[in-house]
Order: sequence, then C-alpha cells, then structure tokens
Amino acid sequence: MAKYNDLKEVRGSIDDLVFYNLNGVPVVRKKSGFSTEAFANNPNYKKVKENSTEFGHCSKASKMIRMAVATFVENCGDKVMYQKFTKVMTNIKDLDKTSPRGQRRIELGLKSDEAQQLLRQFQFGEIPNLSKVAVMDIGLFNDSIAINQVADEAVLIHLNADFNNYVVKNTEKTYPLKGKNNLIEIEKQDENSLKLLFLVLKKKGN
Repeated sequence: MAKYNDLKEVRGSIDDLVFYNLNGVPVVRKKSGFSTEAFANNPNYKKVKENSTEFGHCSKASKMIRMAVATFVENCGDKVMYQKFTKVMTNIKDLDKTSPRGQRRIELGLKSDEAQQLLRQFQFGEIPNLSKVAVMDIGLFNDSIAINQVADEAVLIHLNADFNNYVVKNTEKTYPLKGKNNLIEIEKQDENSLKLLFLVLKKKGN
C-alpha cells in the first residue's frame, strides 16, 4: 500500500511501481521481480551473488575507514562522499588478482602500487588532498615524511585495519610545525599487518 504526505509526494508501491526518496529527490522504479529463493538456488544468479558478496565487503570496509577519520571529514561538503569512497574501495578490490571472483579482497588489492595511488588521490569532498596543498617526500626507508608547507600543526593517524572483522584501531599524534621544512617520523610497519596512514595539516584550526 502506498503512503503519501500530500498529493504531490507518494511513498510506497502501487502495482509494479515503487516510489521513494533518493538523496532528497523523489524517484520511482519498477519492481524487479527478484526473490530470495531464486537468489539462493538459481545458478543464473551466480554472478549476482558474487557481486553482492564483494560489494558488501567494500561497503563495510569503506564505512570502517570513514568512521575512523570521521572527525576530520564529517564536514567535507559532499553528501555522496560515502558512495565515492565505496567506489574507490571497489576499484581497489578489483586489483586483487589472486582471489577468485566473489572472494576478492581489499587488503590484497592494496598490495599494488595502483591501489595505493587511488587512496592518495582520493579527495574528501571540498577538502583537497595533500598532493594539492603540500609537497611530501617519503623517506628512503618509508619511515619519515618531509612536509614543505606552512601550517600550524600536523596530525598523523595510524589505522590498523582488520578487513575480516571490520574493526580498526587508530592512534593519533599531533606535531607542531614551524617554517617550511618539517620532518615527521613514522613507526616501522609490521609486514604481517595492514596499516593506513592519514596526514592532516591544520592552519589556525582549519
């Protein structure tokens, strides 16, 4: 049965049409005729099941990482940022060339240089990534970052991500910055764990 707030806005279903809001915009679509029984047993849905499993993995991983840095990106000025970041996670998952379709994993995809570049280039809404506002030089053994940018302080966030249980342990450390040349030391990474680093630059609290 359809529900409506007024004559101009209908929500629910009428015959084979479904009315709902998508990001504040009223839309209508046809019912798919999809059933859970067919999804579970029909071999024609094999690829659909594989895609569904992988999408669920990417969606959970995306949320896990976004929530870990939420205080820095919650006002990024992009209402669909979560969709864009999930797309990045999906692209990284696709770079897992060792697992069969339906079982591809983000943590395996992240081993490629292309995947790491996708993360570096991602922009959180109106917040520019550091490649646009600073020049960073990674140390010879990846244990330091030289920041050539005038800013008041830097916050280095270490994320130890568990992509199986979708939990993350994060630590933050703030560094005062003086002048144009600053060196931030990074802890050595355990080869058996996956650590993501977020570097936040602040100037006058922004």
